[in-house]
Amino acid sequence: MRVPDRHAFEGCHWPLMRERAVPNALMSFPLFLRDDTGAVTVDWTVLAAAVVGIGLASAASLRIGVADLGRDINSSLSAASVAGLSTLGAGGAAEVYEHTLLSATQATYDRWLDVLDSYSDAALVGIYQTVAAYAVANIGSGSSIVPLYIDLAAAIDEKMRDAGVVRPDDSPSVEALVADYNAARP
Repeated sequence: MRVPDRHAFEGCHWPLMRERAVPNALMSFPLFLRDDTGAVTVDWTVLAAAVVGIGLASAASLRIGVADLGRDINSSLSAASVAGLSTLGAGGAAEVYEHTLLSATQATYDRWLDVLDSYSDAALVGIYQTVAAYAVANIGSGSSIVPLYIDLAAAIDEKMRDAGVVRPDDSPSVEALVADYNAARP
């Protein structure tokens, strides 16, 4: 076997490559051990593996705690009851106004409730505002249809309370409409 000239590998950047020209394997092993090319890469690889390992370990420990917290929140929310906004007052639960029909029959009132089931929350609010505005505008007129409009406003208000919809602040309550109607009657 022909041994290449040692000057043939002079320009090579890898010291191990220059020494490979020596055919004796025992002489090349100590050179291999002294070679530190790539040592920084190995250091960074080990460091990156340690960071990933710590991240996985912390995620595994957090997963148990987060799962327990999720179960606790789920059981708390499942057992909770929700009160409608119309039933809350300054000191807790407030009395809900019980309307006594002024003009409509109970059968008519019940039909109104059935028909109002098909309306959206926004539509209920709009209808209530229209009916209440008509009642307010005509309370002093002596019109016989005003009590019917107040009864209709009561039916709409009942549906809004059942749906948890809050009566707009700029619209009078049914209780206020009845009080104004009774005050305007001779």
